[in-house]
Amino acid sequence: MPRDQGSALLTALIFTLLIGVASVSYLKLASSEHRAAVRATLYASSLNLAESGVEMGVQALSNQQTSGATWKKTVSNYLRDGGFTGDVSLVVLDADSADPTIYAEGVISGHPAGLVRKQVRVELSSGFRPFEKGFSARDGITFSGNNVILDSWNSLYGPYNSFMTGTYIDSDGNLKTIPSDYGVSGYNKNDDIFVASDRIDTENTSAAVDAGNADIYGYVTVSPTSTVDIGPNGVVTTYDDGSHDD
Repeated sequence: MPRDQGSALLTALIFTLLIGVASVSYLKLASSEHRAAVRATLYASSLNLAESGVEMGVQALSNQQTSGATWKKTVSNYLRDGGFTGDVSLVVLDADSADPTIYAEGVISGHPAGLVRKQVRVELSSGFRPFEKGFSARDGITFSGNNVILDSWNSLYGPYNSFMTGTYIDSDGNLKTIPSDYGVSGYNKNDDIFVASDRIDTENTSAAVDAGNADIYGYVTVSPTSTVDIGPNGVVTTYDDGSHDD
């Protein structure tokens, strides 16, 4: 074989070897990048699962489905996608208090490297429950003018101040008779409305709640450092002529 042909063959072999090594390295790098991208996606998905657990806890608290000071729930196979499955677990601490804490975890299985987990901790402040406070505002609330009435009713039983007859099922599943067990003298209204606010601006010394001449059939609530003003014709009261705390 001529010398120049042997040199060309050796050069081709060297280039082939280099290309092979580079190809193997590239394939390993691509495989590693793929696994990392999938794992990053699953981390985001597991965080979404954990946040879903928080929403489950809030819903359970709002619907009064929790029992005891500590409440737990696990939902298996909450997510199924592309061979991966996701589970949701949550624990509600101090579930019977006004300031519960929710711990939620999202776990995705099916990844070659093992389980992918994310955990979320959420502290709920007082008043988080939907519609717990009928009227609320930050840094003060003021009612002005006459003929202002703050009241509440259950729209399931008809329009406000309508007369009701018959029976209904209360939140505990008990059969109640209308009008003796609901509303005021059979009318669809209740004296349990809350008016709540606090002074965020500590330099503002005016009342956190200025009720003016409004008639509040329920309660007024502020922090210990805030004040409430009731006008000369205003009242915080109940339908049985008792006085609610303000």
